[in-house]
Amino acid sequence: MPDVSAYLMKENAEQKAYIENTLKDPYNAYCVDCKEEPSTHFNVGFGIWICTNCAKLHVQETSERVKPAYGEIWDLHTLKVAHYGGNQQWHDYLEEYKSSNKVKPSWRYKNGNSKWYKRNLQMRAYGVAFSETKPPKNFKETMNASAQILDKVSNKTDAFFR
Repeated sequence: MPDVSAYLMKENAEQKAYIENTLKDPYNAYCVDCKEEPSTHFNVGFGIWICTNCAKLHVQETSERVKPAYGEIWDLHTLKVAHYGGNQQWHDYLEEYKSSNKVKPSWRYKNGNSKWYKRNLQMRAYGVAFSETKPPKNFKETMNASAQILDKVSNKTDAFFR
């Protein structure tokens, strides 16, 4: 098998400096999932920094695009996701939904709240306005949102039959 390493584009000095600076942030320095190992990879979907072992799990369980922190060129979109994302933003979002340490990582990235976070982050990185309503945080908010939807439907139905 031929050696393809000569054909891979290496990172440039500016990208390397940006990543090094980003990883100086205490939240980004260590893996957002296990919180024990230094961050070595970046999950492009969720904009989070993870260790080698967790990166393998992310690829297997979530099918997310995961890039090594060093050694390859990052495209502009990946750099923008890194700019808008980060472990602290993800952690704070999970805390808002009270799910940071209560669920397995494989479930944490697949639930509706997490999918909303990912869509919001990706749209921000693309420079597109994101107007989707944030998911409800608890049963009470779910019931209130459901009642509002039913009111809208009821009003439209009433207007139709007048």
